Parts: sequence; C-alpha cells; structure tokens
Amino acid sequence: MLREFDTSGLQVPHRIGNWRAAVAENLVEIDCRPGRNEPFTGSFSVFSTGECGLASLRGSCRGA
Repeated sequence: MLREFDTSGLQVPHRIGNWRAAVAENLVEIDCRPGRNEPFTGSFSVFSTGECGLASLRGSCRGA
C-alpha cells in the first residue's frame, strides 16, 4: 500500500498543521513548530506490505 501527502496544494497558513496531522495519522505523533516566518513545505510517502514499511518524510521552512 502506498500513501502520500504533500502540502504544496494547501494555503501557507494551513500547511504545517495539516502536514503534522497527516504524519501523526499515518506514521507517528510528532511535535514541530516553524522556527522562522518563511513558508513551510512538507511531504511524505509511505509504502507498506505486511509487517514491513518504508517511509520518506520531508519538512522544510525554505521556499514555497
């Protein structure tokens, strides 16, 4: 099963909250806060089969 999430289609003020919620729902509960006033972008993909899984997680406060 492949699950993906990307903030690029969301309005900037809603990106980090939605990214954090999606990561928590699909991977693990996290606590993160932007350290600067730059736009947040983030994405992740998770591939799982049986009891094994591989995840790629990205979060950045650089660029929009």
